[in-house]
Parts: sequence; C-alpha cells; structure tokens
Amino acid sequence: METIRDRTFLAETISLDDREFIGCHLQDCELRYSGGEFLLKDTSINGCKWSFGGCALRTLVLSRTFDLHIGSEFRDLSAEFSPMTLWH
Repeated sequence: METIRDRTFLAETISLDDREFIGCHLQDCELRYSGGEFLLKDTSINGCKWSFGGCALRTLVLSRTFDLHIGSEFRDLSAEFSPMTLWH
C-alpha cells in the first residue's frame, strides 16, 4: 500500500484505493473509491466530492435496492457522501 504523508491536495482527483493518507489535508477534491483498502489518519477532508466505482458502487446499489442496514443501524449514505458521483 502506498503511504502519503503531510501533503495538501487542492482541487485534485484522488484515488483512495490501496493508499494511506497520514497527516494530509484534502480540500475541494474528488475522492474516488472502488473498494480497495485505504486509510485516512489525522487527515482533514473539506469540500470534497465522493465518487464510487467497481465493488464500492455495486455495494451502494445493493444497499439502496434492498434498504439494507449498514453496521448496527440504517444509514442514509446519500446524506453522508453528498455530493456524490457514481462511475464505472
């Protein structure tokens, strides 16, 4: 897994998959996630937009299709990841 430390990202498209972000600042970025492992430690996220593809997108579609519970309670993912883009 790639480790990125103490870096500021401004208005960039960032793939989270297979990366560790430690002590970073993500501002006005597009955060892309397709189901791989990732870590955000001591990292701030401000004004970013989430994009989902691959396995992550299929999990979101399944969850919404069957109103599945995530964890111990139902969570409306659209509110947590707004604005959000789905891509293949």
